[in-house]
Amino acid sequence: MTSRRISTRVQWYMTIVISFGIVLLGFGCRKNPTDPIQETRSVSFSISIEDVSAVTADVRVTASCRVAPWTLVLKRGPRMLLNVDRSDTLTVDTLIRDEGLRPNMQFTYQAYVLQEGIAIDSSIPLSFKTRDTASHGFFWKKYYLGVAIGALLLDVSIVNDTCIWAVGHISHWGDTLPENVAHWDGNKWTEFTLPGGYYETVIAFEHNDVWVSGGGGIYHLDSTGWHRFFFTSSLFPSSPNRMWGTSSHDLYIVGTGGHIGWYDGNSLHSIPSPTTIDMRDVWGAINLRTGEKEVIALAGSLSINGRMFVRITGTSSEEAFTDSGIAWPTASGLWFVPGKRYYMVNSYLSYNDQPATGARWRTDVVASLVNRFYKYGIRGNSEYDYVIAGTEGNIMHFNEMGWRNYRDELGEPDADFYRVDMKGNLIVAVGIVGGGTAIAVVGKR
Repeated sequence: MTSRRISTRVQWYMTIVISFGIVLLGFGCRKNPTDPIQETRSVSFSISIEDVSAVTADVRVTASCRVAPWTLVLKRGPRMLLNVDRSDTLTVDTLIRDEGLRPNMQFTYQAYVLQEGIAIDSSIPLSFKTRDTASHGFFWKKYYLGVAIGALLLDVSIVNDTCIWAVGHISHWGDTLPENVAHWDGNKWTEFTLPGGYYETVIAFEHNDVWVSGGGGIYHLDSTGWHRFFFTSSLFPSSPNRMWGTSSHDLYIVGTGGHIGWYDGNSLHSIPSPTTIDMRDVWGAINLRTGEKEVIALAGSLSINGRMFVRITGTSSEEAFTDSGIAWPTASGLWFVPGKRYYMVNSYLSYNDQPATGARWRTDVVASLVNRFYKYGIRGNSEYDYVIAGTEGNIMHFNEMGWRNYRDELGEPDADFYRVDMKGNLIVAVGIVGGGTAIAVVGKR
């Protein structure tokens, strides 16, 4: 009898202990809402990296759940980057920029779908590595190409480190016919004279595929030599002052009076322009997301009000976007990475990630206010690796970690750099120093 009572009590105590343990276990399972439970409820996920730099990543997250309400969560390690509540079964498709990453490190993203605070499913973890930063370590050399009053270089184009072309007015004391074109072969500059005086712009596709234009018209260098490019005034009734293209069969020319031309390898096409303001710059590139080419010209002045961004598509053009938010009324240089970031320089460096939406332009404080000088040119490899150049010997390079100014290293405080080009690990800037000497500086990384 006694043993039966003891046995009954033991069974009763064991039942209580087991039940209490099950309750605790249940609470333990709810402790972390992003620990997925075994049951899935028709959830689908997609996570992809659309762009990554040294310190940022653009992450696209797509998810759907057939049972509402539900919540989509995206995490990088313990950090929550996205928390979206849905009361319907529609698909969530969103692109977010994750900032504050560190260069050359690995990170992992994972998405979760929650219902009633409990994760019912999770995506496969997506790991990636950030890029290393583009180095500021450029080593500079200076070259003086003209020493008479009025000698200057106005533009430069890089093919590679053994083929660089520059144009301007390269005069020496005693010259009867000043040089106006210069070529760098990796060791020295060689100067040439083309008819027509000075030339203002140059674009080089290969060593023997070079275009120059300016007061003397347009000349093209091919495998047989230099050739004058003739066109009627009705096709291009102004002085060409800037060029951009993908090849000699796809060349855009802009000039004074807002005029625009496109050469297809056989003939020059005049493109109607939405402005009569002089063109200051033109740039183009392929949008890597859409595969489409984007070409934009900048119309403006160095001294008076008036400015317009002009989009060129085929044989037509239109105003591209507003200049709202850009400080200072002048315009000098343009450069952009299609679909990512657009830049314009004058006394300030202005940038815009979505100008086509009407978004206001913003000012880079370090380049504009800390380093006060007039900026003539801007070029780069990417939005994380580009250069600006201007007055008082200033050349500045940007990477994700910030700016570096080479003014002290160059030691030319009286130099004005009118244009700059950048390709890979090479920067070349050209201009005038001391009021009468043409200068070219070459920086190698």
